[in-house]
Amino acid sequence: MKAGGEDGFNVHFHDIEDEFKKLADVVKAISDRMDQLAQKPVPKPVATTLTPVLNTIGAAGWELALGEARKPAGATGALGAMSVDLPDGATIQSLRAIGENGGAGGLSVVLRRQKLDPAASPEPVVGVPPPSGGPFDNKGTPPDATRAVVDTDTFRYYIAAQLTNAGANDTVALRGFQIMTLAQ
Repeated sequence: MKAGGEDGFNVHFHDIEDEFKKLADVVKAISDRMDQLAQKPVPKPVATTLTPVLNTIGAAGWELALGEARKPAGATGALGAMSVDLPDGATIQSLRAIGENGGAGGLSVVLRRQKLDPAASPEPVVGVPPPSGGPFDNKGTPPDATRAVVDTDTFRYYIAAQLTNAGANDTVALRGFQIMTLAQ
C-alpha cells in the first residue's frame, strides 16, 4: 500500500483522525452535561398560602366564616392556632398576615415551632408586626436564622393568633396567611 492516492495511508490516517475528533467532541459533551447535573439547583421561593382555620384555645376562640376567622360579636379577645405543613429543609423568609383590625385591640400572629417531645415548649419563629386601625397586610421576617430552617424530623409548626383588649363592637378579621420559604 502506498501513502498517496485515493486509497493511500494518508487518506486512512485522516479518516481515523476525523473519527477521534468526533469521539473527543462526544466525550466533551458528556463531561459538560455531567458538570451541569452536579451543580446544586438555585433555591426557589415557595409561597404557602393559607386560609385562617384557627382552632379555639381556651374559652374565647375565633369565629370561622367563609374564608376568614373573625372576632365573635361582643367578645373582647380571641385565641386560636392552626397546623402548618412546610417543606423540610426550606428556609423561612417571611410570614404575612392579611385582615382587618378595626379597633385598638392587640393582635398577635406568630409562626411557632415545637419539638416533638412531650416536655418541649413552643418557640416563636417569626411574628407579624401588630396591626391596628383598619385593613392590614403586614409581613414579618425571622429574627433568628437558626430557627428559620424547617426541620420536620424534629419540630411541628403552627400559627397562633391572639387578640386582646378589643372593643366589644370592634371588627377584627384574619383573611389570609402566607409563608414564604426558599426550598432547596
